Amino acid sequence: MGVEAQLIQERGTVDPEVALSMARGARRVCGADYGLATTGAAGPEPWDGKPVGRVYLGLAGPAGSQVLERNYEGDRQQIRQQAVCDGLALLLEALAEEAK
Repeated sequence: MGVEAQLIQERGTVDPEVALSMARGARRVCGADYGLATTGAAGPEPWDGKPVGRVYLGLAGPAGSQVLERNYEGDRQQIRQQAVCDGLALLLEALAEEAK
């Protein structure tokens, strides 16, 4: 997705700037109107110094980019499911705003 190696070296993979870069890259690579990306520590152990449950959701679209930080509870599967649901909700909100 074109995330700069230096960004990952400096910040790690679980980072809001990485999530934004991934979303922008997904949009560009797919030739899509929107790109959505998640990065986080779903467990069972912390990752890159981030606690289990910390997730960043990145969205890139025609009106700009945004990132949300979430701290979920539960096991790996539950954390991943919550991230997917929140990511899709973020995209639906952006689409609704665009439709206005």
